[in-house]
Amino acid sequence: MYTQRILSAACLAFGVCGTVHPVWAAEPYPNRPVRFIVPYPPGGTTDLVARGIADKLSKAWGQQFVVDNRGGASTMIGADQMARAAPDGYTIGLITQTTMSINPHIVKKLPYDPANDFAPITQVVYNPYVIAAHASMPFSDLKGLIGQA
Repeated sequence: MYTQRILSAACLAFGVCGTVHPVWAAEPYPNRPVRFIVPYPPGGTTDLVARGIADKLSKAWGQQFVVDNRGGASTMIGADQMARAAPDGYTIGLITQTTMSINPHIVKKLPYDPANDFAPITQVVYNPYVIAAHASMPFSDLKGLIGQA
């Protein structure tokens, strides 16, 4: 029993050393510019958000994050380029509801698979929506709006 514990501890120690060693040999990320695909044209809200993030990441990591606007086709051009990029971390993208939630329901054949072609990193923006109506309308809540409709 004592020998088995020592053998288990030794195997664990060698196993941990074996898995940690390749990390020591790896190059630090990022060691070259990172392409940041935005599936919208320059100047819009999504572009401004991406440029702010790219600036912060560039300063924090000391490597350039290049915003690459690929607008058009309801975000499908940029999303397709993201999906086809090498999965090495040097191409990232700013995905929106259009790409992931709307296009799959209105486009019969997408050039990308929204469930399998992307790996989420984080949420960067939260946009709550509000339904408003003129004060003279005969309803003041969603139930009343639906009843009026």
